[in-house]
Amino acid sequence: MAIRPPILILDDTTSALDMETEAEIQENLNNLDFECTKLIIAQRTSSARYADRIVILEDGRIKECGTHDELMRQRGYYYEIYTLQNGNEEEAV
Repeated sequence: MAIRPPILILDDTTSALDMETEAEIQENLNNLDFECTKLIIAQRTSSARYADRIVILEDGRIKECGTHDELMRQRGYYYEIYTLQNGNEEEAV
Protein backbone atom coordinates (compact mmCIF):
# COMPACT_ATOMS: atom_id res chain seq x y z
CA MET A 1 0.00 0.00 0.00
CA ALA A 2 1.24 3.48 -0.84
CA ILE A 3 -0.48 4.97 2.20
CA ARG A 4 -0.08 3.47 5.67
CA PRO A 5 -3.26 4.48 7.49
CA PRO A 6 -3.61 3.95 11.25
CA ILE A 7 -7.15 2.66 10.62
CA LEU A 8 -8.21 0.70 7.54
CA ILE A 9 -11.99 0.47 6.93
CA LEU A 10 -13.15 -2.23 4.53
CA ASP A 11 -16.88 -2.19 3.77
CA ASP A 12 -18.03 -5.53 2.32
CA THR A 13 -14.99 -5.63 0.05
CA THR A 14 -15.09 -9.38 -0.64
CA SER A 15 -18.83 -10.07 -0.98
CA ALA A 16 -18.73 -10.41 -4.78
CA LEU A 17 -15.52 -12.46 -4.88
CA ASP A 18 -15.00 -16.20 -5.08
CA MET A 19 -13.77 -17.94 -1.92
CA GLU A 20 -10.21 -18.38 -3.20
CA THR A 21 -9.78 -14.67 -3.99
CA GLU A 22 -11.39 -13.72 -0.68
CA ALA A 23 -8.91 -15.96 1.17
CA GLU A 24 -6.00 -14.33 -0.70
CA ILE A 25 -7.19 -10.86 0.29
CA GLN A 26 -7.64 -11.94 3.92
CA GLU A 27 -4.11 -13.36 3.97
CA ASN A 28 -2.69 -10.15 2.49
CA LEU A 29 -4.54 -8.06 5.09
CA ASN A 30 -3.15 -10.26 7.86
CA ASN A 31 0.38 -9.83 6.50
CA LEU A 32 0.53 -6.06 6.02
CA ASP A 33 4.03 -4.75 6.68
CA PHE A 34 2.74 -2.02 9.00
CA GLU A 35 0.55 -1.87 12.09
CA CYS A 36 -3.02 -0.65 11.71
CA THR A 37 -6.47 -1.27 13.09
CA LYS A 38 -8.71 -3.00 10.55
CA LEU A 39 -12.46 -2.43 10.69
CA ILE A 40 -14.05 -5.02 8.41
CA ILE A 41 -17.74 -4.69 7.62
CA ALA A 42 -18.91 -7.99 6.16
CA GLN A 43 -21.92 -10.16 5.42
CA ARG A 44 -19.84 -13.31 4.98
CA THR A 45 -18.76 -14.86 8.26
CA SER A 46 -15.63 -16.17 6.55
CA SER A 47 -14.44 -12.55 6.35
CA ALA A 48 -14.77 -12.17 10.12
CA ARG A 49 -13.68 -15.57 11.40
CA TYR A 50 -10.08 -14.60 12.26
CA ALA A 51 -10.83 -11.14 13.64
CA ASP A 52 -9.70 -10.29 17.18
CA ARG A 53 -13.27 -9.28 17.94
CA ILE A 54 -16.51 -9.80 16.01
CA VAL A 55 -19.41 -7.44 16.67
CA ILE A 56 -22.89 -8.39 15.42
CA LEU A 57 -25.20 -5.40 15.00
CA GLU A 58 -28.98 -5.40 14.77
CA ASP A 59 -30.97 -2.18 14.37
CA GLY A 60 -27.86 -0.17 15.25
CA ARG A 61 -27.28 -2.00 18.54
CA ILE A 62 -24.76 -4.65 19.52
CA LYS A 63 -26.48 -8.04 19.48
CA GLU A 64 -23.40 -10.23 20.07
CA CYS A 65 -19.69 -9.60 20.55
CA GLY A 66 -16.69 -11.90 20.94
CA THR A 67 -14.16 -14.01 19.11
CA HIS A 68 -15.25 -16.61 16.57
CA ASP A 69 -14.83 -19.40 19.13
CA GLU A 70 -16.74 -17.52 21.84
CA LEU A 71 -19.63 -16.75 19.51
CA MET A 72 -19.75 -20.34 18.25
CA ARG A 73 -19.97 -21.62 21.84
CA GLN A 74 -22.87 -19.22 22.55
CA ARG A 75 -24.82 -20.78 19.67
CA GLY A 76 -26.60 -17.51 18.98
CA TYR A 77 -27.12 -15.52 15.79
CA TYR A 78 -23.47 -15.67 14.64
CA TYR A 79 -23.47 -19.45 15.11
CA GLU A 80 -26.66 -19.79 13.05
CA ILE A 81 -25.34 -17.65 10.21
CA TYR A 82 -21.88 -19.26 10.27
CA THR A 83 -23.26 -22.80 10.05
CA LEU A 84 -25.71 -21.74 7.33
CA GLN A 85 -22.91 -20.21 5.24
CA ASN A 86 -20.20 -22.78 5.97
CA GLY A 87 -21.82 -26.15 6.55
CA ASN A 88 -22.77 -28.23 9.56
CA GLU A 89 -21.64 -27.47 13.12
CA GLU A 90 -18.91 -30.14 13.17
CA GLU A 91 -17.21 -28.39 10.25
CA ALA A 92 -17.87 -24.93 11.69
CA VAL A 93 -16.30 -25.28 15.15
